[in-house]
Amino acid sequence: MTNVFQLLYHGKCIKSYFLLCVFLIAGISAFSQQHELKYKSQIKPGTKIYVVTNRLADTSALAVQYTNSLQKGSQLTYMRAVYFDIDSIQIVKIDSIRFLSEISEKPDDWLVFVHGDSKTFNGAIERGLDIQYLYDIPVIVFSWPSYDSEINGLENVKNSQQNVIKSTEDFFELLKFLNEFRKSNPSFSADAKLSLFAHSLGNYYLKNLVTQNFILKFRNKIFDNLILNEAAVNEENHKKWVEKIDIQERIYITSNNKDFTLKGFQLFTDEGEQLGEEAAMPLAKNATYLRFTDAVGFRFPIGTTHTYFIGEVADKSNNIRWVYNELLHGMALDLSDKSMFEKRKDGLGFSVKADIK
Repeated sequence: MTNVFQLLYHGKCIKSYFLLCVFLIAGISAFSQQHELKYKSQIKPGTKIYVVTNRLADTSALAVQYTNSLQKGSQLTYMRAVYFDIDSIQIVKIDSIRFLSEISEKPDDWLVFVHGDSKTFNGAIERGLDIQYLYDIPVIVFSWPSYDSEINGLENVKNSQQNVIKSTEDFFELLKFLNEFRKSNPSFSADAKLSLFAHSLGNYYLKNLVTQNFILKFRNKIFDNLILNEAAVNEENHKKWVEKIDIQERIYITSNNKDFTLKGFQLFTDEGEQLGEEAAMPLAKNATYLRFTDAVGFRFPIGTTHTYFIGEVADKSNNIRWVYNELLHGMALDLSDKSMFEKRKDGLGFSVKADIK
């Protein structure tokens, strides 16, 4: 099997590559319908997490559900979610004033998580719970419409991209709220940090924030770290829009050039090489590039090549877990640590060293 994939990566098994990507794209939606919580046995009943969504509520259900459609008029819904078990997450809708009051009661580092494609409303919460547990940081999940069970994987991606384009103003409203959180919470004037972690297609919001000129409306730093994680946006010309982002102290861009989710995305759409696969010159001057190929590479299940910040890979790798812990807690990485990082000879940032096979 190893030899097969070595050939594949050298472009000699196009048919196998094609079939594997078909499996990948077709399997995304089916996988998304299952529970994805990695640490369900470790997360304590009563654990709270905070959620902001621009999804339309389905009030016809016995308990309010949130659909894959956008609310009209750039509306955001604020809520507190309380985990009891995998099949019992209590959703309590609260107004933005109450939401701000509750999150301001915790004088901790905070993380805003923007998920990628093919996430149900509950799936987004579960992913946030995993991050909150593993990295011991309170999380605010931005849950956006990214999963429609009635369309296939490829059409779902296109639909999700359109949802981002149509709702970038919603994301802008969220950032305005977080800006108020940053300014009004005295913890951030002390040692607490506020960071934003955008995964995969969630980075499309950041790109559109620039292309639709919303980013120009901010005059101060909102975040300590902005993490563009395995970004499902075109690598080409990324420098132009990334350098216009100025709402953070630091930007980190991660990649794994054996990320099969992004390779499948590239193959089955008219998109080019994705930023989360591999960055190329010219690089954005305001960003630090972290290549995880040595630390992660290709492995089974293939989803771990894309989502390696939680689950099996992160559990086994002290290096990966440490890097993400620093990033999510808003810290500046010490890139001079040669036990952890290696400066790339091609000038394309730093490689995170492997510590698992």
